Amino acid sequence: MEIISSFGIGIIGGIIASILYFFITVVVLKIIIPWLETITYKGVVVKGTWTTNAYYEGKVMENMGLEITQNATRIKAKLVCVEVIEGNVKSVAIFVLAGFVKDRFVHLYGENKDRKKIGVMSILCEIKRGGNVLEGVDCWYDTSDDKICSAERKWAKK
Repeated sequence: MEIISSFGIGIIGGIIASILYFFITVVVLKIIIPWLETITYKGVVVKGTWTTNAYYEGKVMENMGLEITQNATRIKAKLVCVEVIEGNVKSVAIFVLAGFVKDRFVHLYGENKDRKKIGVMSILCEIKRGGNVLEGVDCWYDTSDDKICSAERKWAKK
């Protein structure tokens, strides 16, 4: 009987130790390290809302909004693309992006939030005008033409 109770105590102790180790690891990785990075980060802050419009033949064809969250050099973003034809909304696409800031460059990459639709996007921009403008190139897969496209963009901070 002593062997079985010792064995049970060992199993329960192992489970408790594993759970404690898991929670300590999560706290260190998700809270302490990002907090330390934020305190010690001395680079450019790009978090916030950014907007741009794509003009085709003098008309606004696409309104885009980019909501960036930043933790030191790592950034996450949500991109909303609203396609407008003759004043009517034709389609809305939402992309979930991740990336980083290095020196004066922002690199984001990601995919369409709706997993039923094909959609990948990559954005590479240079930070300009004191951190109020992102200027660079977007690259994406256009499902209407079935091809990979790119365009120069100038994002303005709201």
